[in-house]
This record gives sequence, structure tokens and C-alpha cells, in this order.
Amino acid sequence: VDAATSRRRSAEVRRAAMRCGDASRRRAVGREHEVVWERPSATDARGLSSTYHEIEVRGASPTPGSLGHVFVTAVAGDHLEGTLLP
Repeated sequence: VDAATSRRRSAEVRRAAMRCGDASRRRAVGREHEVVWERPSATDARGLSSTYHEIEVRGASPTPGSLGHVFVTAVAGDHLEGTLLP
């Protein structure tokens, strides 16, 4: 395969992967997800759902490595935003 064809095919695969990721994130909105917390900061926490979506919750500070439940409210670029559930 020549270089131009290889570049074109690679770009097509990247676009398809982006579309699939976008669609998956949109389907996650309005649902509850279990999350493993990875990177809490002073103002928010980020974690990874069981479906491998990054989820951010503002105003939460869970312990890294702990599990929590989040109701996802929005897509924010390449990650999801939500509310920590009790």
C-alpha cells in the first residue's frame, strides 16, 4: 500500500473511532454509572466508568481507587459530566 493510501485509510479509521466514541458518550447521558475514582483535585474528581468513559464530577473529592455511583448529565468534549449519587 502506498503512503498516500495508508494516510487516507488511517484518517478514515480515526474519524470512525471518533464517531463511535461520540455516540457512546451520548448514550451514557441520563444513566447511572459505577466509577473508579482516579484523579480528585480541590474542585472536582475524575474517574473511569465500567464502560471506560471518563466521568467528571464537580465539587466532589472521593478517595482515589474507591468506587462511586454517578448520574451522567452531559457530554463535555471527550468525557462525561455528572452528579455523585449517595
